[in-house]
Amino acid sequence: MQIMQPDGQPGVGWTDRGNGVLANSVFGDTDNVGQYMRYSSVETFKPPFVWSGWIRTRSIMVPPVFNDGTPAWYRPGLVFHPLYPSNNANVLISLGTHDRPKGHVGISAELRDERPPPQNAYGSRSGYARKHVGEPAPYPFWDDEWHFFECAVPSYNHYSLSWDGVMMADVLENSPPTITGGDVRVGLRCDFTRIEIRDFKLVTASSPPPAVVAPKPTGYRIIPRSEVGLPEVVRSSSGSLRPRLSNCRYLTAHYTGNSIKYKGRSPIEITLQIQEVFEDTKPFEYNYVIGNTDDLDIIEYSGKHQAAHSADENDDAVGVLFLLGVGERLTDRMIDKWRWLRDVLIFDGVLQPVPDQRTHKRMPGARTACAGASVDARWPELPLPWQAPTQTPVPAEEEDMNPYMWAPAGYTSVFLITGSMVLHLTPDTYAHLIKEGVPMIREAKPHELGLKSVLSKAGISANDLKKV
Repeated sequence: MQIMQPDGQPGVGWTDRGNGVLANSVFGDTDNVGQYMRYSSVETFKPPFVWSGWIRTRSIMVPPVFNDGTPAWYRPGLVFHPLYPSNNANVLISLGTHDRPKGHVGISAELRDERPPPQNAYGSRSGYARKHVGEPAPYPFWDDEWHFFECAVPSYNHYSLSWDGVMMADVLENSPPTITGGDVRVGLRCDFTRIEIRDFKLVTASSPPPAVVAPKPTGYRIIPRSEVGLPEVVRSSSGSLRPRLSNCRYLTAHYTGNSIKYKGRSPIEITLQIQEVFEDTKPFEYNYVIGNTDDLDIIEYSGKHQAAHSADENDDAVGVLFLLGVGERLTDRMIDKWRWLRDVLIFDGVLQPVPDQRTHKRMPGARTACAGASVDARWPELPLPWQAPTQTPVPAEEEDMNPYMWAPAGYTSVFLITGSMVLHLTPDTYAHLIKEGVPMIREAKPHELGLKSVLSKAGISANDLKKV
């Protein structure tokens, strides 16, 4: 996907900040935001597709006033257009409107080519069959932090938006939909706002997978938070959403620092205890947890969202907690899991291709003995490349670069799986995706934990499913 192009407003464009970061601007001035600032993709597409990227929500003008002194007569915010044939016919999902500081998710459609304003210019053509709005809405929204969005468009009737991994809107229009067919663009409206963007991409079902230096490692399993029993949404002690991580410089090793013996104890139970003790002061302190056990599991704690393990570097470091007490020895299995996890995070773009691997004590400004003498003694072994065993101990994780459909065993339901989002499909959307050639995977026999994870991401329960 090429860069989003301005939609004709005088002087509106992007200012290059370096390292792939672009800031919205007017005649090169990134602080001049008193006007319409609207962009759309250069290319056109047909559903199904998934549009994603990173946005830094810097600020919004309050109250919003045009450069000529005229007050704005509408609620500006950050507006995503999943289907954008033109400025006169489109659908939209908005976040962060200036006059709703407690957070707001807006959903509408615009048909000015058929409905001259102000008579019913907004609203879907035939109404909504479903209009799910996520709760809680992101607040504070304009926090000067980087956030990851993903917009899935299975069909002209169906579109959705997630923000930092949380489903904000899942919209299903009745037929005929607002946009009835043909090629569309995706659009972004940021009137009266200051934002930065990076790593925008759009993937269709037929898109080739991105080129990688090495295949994604397989062998161990990262257990998702939803299966562990941790909160699905990663928040700080203040309740604010933690941003996602990307291209981090550091991979940091930690240990518990106490005299408890952890060998053979359940890493899941211990992780839940840590979260319970520190949920009011330092929740989601680490990104991943490696237990002192012989299993194949690694616990996702804050995962790909920012943790709180290394002061001043949490936005640029992934923290891994080894469940080791004082005097307990780092095992071969724990070292192998570290190497495997590092290579997976490199493949996924969370870590730089050659990350700076350190114990906590060696991080800038740190004053601690972490990660202990046991890790220090074997530290030269940890940065070595991971070597795959002759036989893979567990099945490879499903590759989710491109959209695909998944049907759980024993149920009539079908789900669309994208990069980090899951959508429960209607029969009409399913039929459209089959016609478009989207790959389908049918589960041969039930997998309880897998279904539990899918249901959690889709925002539904097993009661919403119909058995065969």
